[in-house]
Amino acid sequence: MRRAMLFAARFFLGLWGVLSASFFLMLWLNTPVATDAPFSSVSIDAQPAVYLPTRIFDCTENSQQFNC
Repeated sequence: MRRAMLFAARFFLGLWGVLSASFFLMLWLNTPVATDAPFSSVSIDAQPAVYLPTRIFDCTENSQQFNC
């Protein structure tokens, strides 16, 4: 009986580790990427947010301001 409980405990601990690691891996692989742009979305009047993909803009920095 003791062996079965020890096996079950180790099995479920290992299963939990694999599932949590795969969950965090999937989160990490699906994070949005904002490359070289100061913003990734715009909200006007706190209503629906407009998502702006950062890859379509050419932004330049001029004295602490970004022009896109």
